Amino acid sequence: MKTKVLQQILRDASLDEAGNVLLKKTLGDIEDLLIDTRKCIPDERYLAVGHHMAEVIKRAQRGEGLAKIDQETEDQIEASYKEKSRNILTSLKSLGNTTSSSSEIILLAIHLQCASNGF
Repeated sequence: MKTKVLQQILRDASLDEAGNVLLKKTLGDIEDLLIDTRKCIPDERYLAVGHHMAEVIKRAQRGEGLAKIDQETEDQIEASYKEKSRNILTSLKSLGNTTSSSSEIILLAIHLQCASNGF
């Protein structure tokens, strides 16, 4: 990920130091995963994923969860992206159970699938 993009994500996220460390690690994991599926990820997609992950961390730190995502939306996401999302979010288990909710998994999987498909 370009340093400029990462700096923008971290600046916009307004996380504490521990949150920044988790965000950097998670974004590195996501980048590794996306590079395996697509060689060129637009900066806009990295920004979207980065801002999403910052919000995941903030929700987890506050102990908040997301509303349930409807089954129709979930059914549109490939199982491989749900699994990749689950694996990435597992790395945030130190923040509590909110990161393992099906809604968090589906929302991140949407980002991953869009990025891998060039959207």
